[in-house]
Amino acid sequence: MATAKKTKSKKTAASAKRARSGQGNGKSNGHGRSFGEASVDTALADLSVFDDLGGEELVGSSLSYAQRQMLGRVARFLSGIVVPRYLRRAVSSGYSREEHEELWKLYITAAGRDQPLAFAFAAYENEGSNGQSTVIAQLDMFENEWLPKARAIIERRVPEANVERFLQAFFKDLTQQRLGPLVIDSAATFLDRVEALASSKEPGADVVLSNLRARGLTESKIASVRALVAQARSGRPTQRKDVDADAWQAAQDRQAKALRELQLAWSDWGTTLRPLFNVPEQIQLGLSEVRVRAEPQPAPTPGPDAPVPS
Repeated sequence: MATAKKTKSKKTAASAKRARSGQGNGKSNGHGRSFGEASVDTALADLSVFDDLGGEELVGSSLSYAQRQMLGRVARFLSGIVVPRYLRRAVSSGYSREEHEELWKLYITAAGRDQPLAFAFAAYENEGSNGQSTVIAQLDMFENEWLPKARAIIERRVPEANVERFLQAFFKDLTQQRLGPLVIDSAATFLDRVEALASSKEPGADVVLSNLRARGLTESKIASVRALVAQARSGRPTQRKDVDADAWQAAQDRQAKALRELQLAWSDWGTTLRPLFNVPEQIQLGLSEVRVRAEPQPAPTPGPDAPVPS
């Protein structure tokens, strides 16, 4: 009987040790592993479905994928570190109430939680991050219309002996761009070239300019497109009665500053606290990321016509 009691005591101690180390909680998942072990393995297996989505930017979000990932991990940490068994270890390494409150303040500003709802509606109505999508689409339409028109007018109105030289100079580093941020620069460059025609001494420059204006590229049209270029470059949303542009820009600046400071604080505390926790605890607290295990790829089967090694 004494031997049986001693053996049982050893098993109990071993179970308690495994529980303290985070390797299990005594419950089985039906496959001979504890839930603590299975949770990590399952996450490693199931997260592969996110591979194709990870780097995509969300429409309407001014945050990059990496920034959203960091904010998610910080949120997990701030919510989880207050659990007493975790907090005792963190406090022993210098984590304080003041540090916790500072992280919360940085998180709220970095995540845009302190911005009014009108800013969110302005971003939504402009169909994209920083309200640029609609503006870029308008610039793309302008570019698609006027670059071909300008080329056709130059080919017709500039003296034949000067046409090729004129085209090479006017369209130097200026081509139609696909819909996207590059149209901002191409539209601005085109406007610069058109306005430069007014003071150009090149044969036919004045005729080309008068034809462009007669077709609709007037000074007021140029001014309106210039305003679109300036808006696209600044990233400001379309004007709304309930959105002050300067207040919106100030909020974006505060958010960008908070993101930088939060990244530094997160790196600092992550480096300090990570060694205090085992891997499942690190993942739970956001101190470590779950890595997707890459499945080994089978070697390609040689075809019937493949050369036979000598």
